[in-house]
Amino acid sequence: MFDMNCEVKNDDLLNVSQAADFLQVKVATVYSWVHKQKVPYRKHGSRLVFSRDSLLKWSAAQEVAPKELVDRRRRYFKVR
Repeated sequence: MFDMNCEVKNDDLLNVSQAADFLQVKVATVYSWVHKQKVPYRKHGSRLVFSRDSLLKWSAAQEVAPKELVDRRRRYFKVR
């Protein structure tokens, strides 16, 4: 059931242009990611909107571990 008391501030929601600025990519990149369902988004009618919090979490999940750490993990699990 939908909670009508859920508080979402307008400044928490971004349009495509604002999301592109926030992620420091081109607007076309955001549209491409939406088409490929790579980035979290919502549809409000025909408008695409993005939650600032969801974009932050998504961006953090895209982090790549440094090569040194990856190599260390590979050696550890290969030996064991």
